[in-house]
Amino acid sequence: MLCFVFVFARADAHRYNRLYTAAQKDRALTYFFFFLFYSMHVGWCVWAALSPPIGTQWALTGVMTMAEAFGEKAVLGIFYLLGFILWSVEALLSLFCLQNTYKVFRGKASNEEIKNNLARAVIQNAV
Repeated sequence: MLCFVFVFARADAHRYNRLYTAAQKDRALTYFFFFLFYSMHVGWCVWAALSPPIGTQWALTGVMTMAEAFGEKAVLGIFYLLGFILWSVEALLSLFCLQNTYKVFRGKASNEEIKNNLARAVIQNAV
């Protein structure tokens, strides 16, 4: 388990390192790679939140397998519901990050505007 955490934490840090380098040197190609890989990340989060039963049935905790899990046991369904909620939140936060990064890339947002939008989103999610 610790090995997986270490590998995924390093991969996640590498993704944001690429974004930091792109912002520091203002290179379009580095931004392109960030957008490409981060879009694949968002696609994976949406796929995991939906989790169509292709291949193995119980592999991902999404909404489609959640319906079947509630048919098996209520506790199992609750765990699948929790997984669906977490994948959905991850997908929404990733889209928010992608949107703000694109605004910065195009020069349409300042740092103050991004901070205000982030604070507003955190307050709305908390309520």
